[in-house]
Amino acid sequence: MADPPQKLVRLSPNSVGLNGPRIVNQTKATRNFFFPYGTSNADIVAKLKDGDRHVIFNCHGHPTKPEYPAHLEIGQTFKEDNVQVCEPWMRISSLRVIWLSACNIGGSGRPFCAKLAKTTGCFVVTQTFAALDRAVKPGTVEYCYYGMPAVIAPSGDPIGIDDFKKKGKELSFAFPD
Repeated sequence: MADPPQKLVRLSPNSVGLNGPRIVNQTKATRNFFFPYGTSNADIVAKLKDGDRHVIFNCHGHPTKPEYPAHLEIGQTFKEDNVQVCEPWMRISSLRVIWLSACNIGGSGRPFCAKLAKTTGCFVVTQTFAALDRAVKPGTVEYCYYGMPAVIAPSGDPIGIDDFKKKGKELSFAFPD
């Protein structure tokens, strides 16, 4: 079976790509960083600065399992009980959306996503199922429509994808037609 057609969301500058290990296709954001295992989460968070509008976590995501909670596989792992490390992002008034280009984090990891949204004051875009590791054009992020996408508002509450798309101009992005 062929992969589903790619749909790319255009992001207005400035965007920041945070790339984890075991990813073949790194982001093509305004600024891009690679973080090996063990990199301090605080060091990752510190890469963002005033004027950044979007951050893309481009890494593997894992659902909750008996031995470990849902998490993003980057740095020391980002999970619900350490997401407060992202609090400095709340002070970046231009930062509006966190894109989780990571598999399986929007299902059992929904509490993590909600806490990330509330901690940062950002919308969090995620998906419940797989996110394909594919190359993207500069200044874009893949919209994983095939992976049961979900959007969490800064309040920590889910909002519909259509309502989120309507905020494109306000939040500095454009979904494909």
